[in-house]
Amino acid sequence: MKILDVVNRCSVDELTKFNLSKARAQKVLMFKKTHGSFNDLQQILELDGFGVKVLQKFCSSVVKSSENEQKIDEKLTDEPPKDRKVHQYYNPRLDNATRDKIRSCLGVNVHTRGVSWAKISFDNEFRTTLDAWSDKTFIEERRITLSELISITKGICESMPVADCYVFETPIAAQPSMPGKNVAQININVQKSQLVGMMALGLLYKPQENLNCPSHQVIFVRNFLPSRLFRTKIGNERVSTEKTVENLFASELDFDSEGKIQVQDEVRAVFEQANPKIRDLMGHALLTALTFQRVCIQKCDKSLDLLEKRTENN
Repeated sequence: MKILDVVNRCSVDELTKFNLSKARAQKVLMFKKTHGSFNDLQQILELDGFGVKVLQKFCSSVVKSSENEQKIDEKLTDEPPKDRKVHQYYNPRLDNATRDKIRSCLGVNVHTRGVSWAKISFDNEFRTTLDAWSDKTFIEERRITLSELISITKGICESMPVADCYVFETPIAAQPSMPGKNVAQININVQKSQLVGMMALGLLYKPQENLNCPSHQVIFVRNFLPSRLFRTKIGNERVSTEKTVENLFASELDFDSEGKIQVQDEVRAVFEQANPKIRDLMGHALLTALTFQRVCIQKCDKSLDLLEKRTENN
């Protein structure tokens, strides 16, 4: 790193990271604005407040910083990148060749009254676009028959857009034999598990159209993994996803290093025009898709660090 390059390139704040006061750094900036770049170090001595000792200390700090950066670069070059293990977060496992081809996914949220879904696509740099989302509410107060459920599931699967993979949260196991369990909740879990199974099968054999992968993939991420990553579950209480989705659109999440999600006005309008409960359900579908993308496909270090930290805290 040449000293003159540092002087000519750096801003006031960057110059103060070396052994130079802010007042002197501002004088350097004023000179550059008036006369252009410095041609040699002698010109710096002509500035008010710059003597030989001040310049020597500054130059020494620049040289020392350059040496430290070189050591860090050498260390990074010598050490192979850490391979983050992500298979424990989803199943079935994907081989590297298949995972590298996935460039779109559809998150599916099966809830007590119906199904919400959100499709995202992303490029090789993981710049993400929300392509479409929707909610289909269909379950009445009465318990619907299995044949009705099959017919409903078929219609929903046909209405969903094609994606390289379809992502569900693993259904909560329903165990009717366990004492003390609420019968109504058990029935809900049974019906949700049936619906998830039928939808997974229907999507697996959905006709392929312009896909990157040779075949569809149906993936199950761990229970509450999206809620843990995006903090929409605190303790045993779920909080609405609505604010989290708004922050994603505004790129205000502290680990969202890839920038905000691109979304067309008409797609955003679907979300904004829905009632708060439906927005929450649709938001959960979006977070399911994003969790799979960032944790399982991208292996985003910040996302994985957050999950590991929150696992330790729990």
